[in-house]
Amino acid sequence: MFGKRSLGPGVTYILFLELPEPGWIGVGSLGDVYFRDGVYVYVGRARSNPEARIRRHILGPGKKRWHIDSLREHAEPLGLILMPGAWWESVVASYLSEVYLPIPGFGGTDIGSSTLFYLGKEFDPLQVLELLEEKFSKVEFADHVI
Repeated sequence: MFGKRSLGPGVTYILFLELPEPGWIGVGSLGDVYFRDGVYVYVGRARSNPEARIRRHILGPGKKRWHIDSLREHAEPLGLILMPGAWWESVVASYLSEVYLPIPGFGGTDIGSSTLFYLGKEFDPLQVLELLEEKFSKVEFADHVI
């Protein structure tokens, strides 16, 4: 899935999902949440074994563990962007919250802000990559699969 290149000890990943139909989705402790149809971006981190975490998001969660698993059950992955270092999660999420519509309740308690954002019905994930490359110009993005 990722070739011969290891992702290293920790990564921040930016996952793009497309929800084909609007509707209510049960999201664990959040209860039923209404989602519009369209493209969502989720910012996450994996401190260890990032390949397994990303594979889970791409192939489907199986058993639900995180809030994003509930949305992923109904949405299809469009692609992802990888950044070296798990510490970027909160920085990227904070930046995206200034640009896109945050979905409340998604994100770790240590983040303090949402890590799921609604981008709209017709959205090109490459626009987010361009924004991130411009904002974080000193970061060498590990990879992007879009």
